Amino acid sequence: MSTGVTIKKNSYFDSVFLMQVAKGISDEPGIDQAIVLMGTENNKTLLIKMGVKEKEIDSVSSNDVVIFIKGSKSQVDLVLDNVDRWFTRKITSLKTR
Repeated sequence: MSTGVTIKKNSYFDSVFLMQVAKGISDEPGIDQAIVLMGTENNKTLLIKMGVKEKEIDSVSSNDVVIFIKGSKSQVDLVLDNVDRWFTRKITSLKTR
């Protein structure tokens, strides 16, 4: 089991959108958990309680998106390397509805 964290600086998205991104990532094979949320103090506390190291998110602000993923190492690495595609894909699919 592997975990990974990445941060999208200065990127605001509403919570419904972020939940949709997290659901899409969670549905990928080899992914056990995906959490995508804004970097508020409350959310940072939640992430630390879930095992995220404080140093990984200490520079996060409430204007940043935090992506935390748990799963097989290869799949976690793949998702994190291509994380921007998840946001582009969701924005495109929402616009076509």
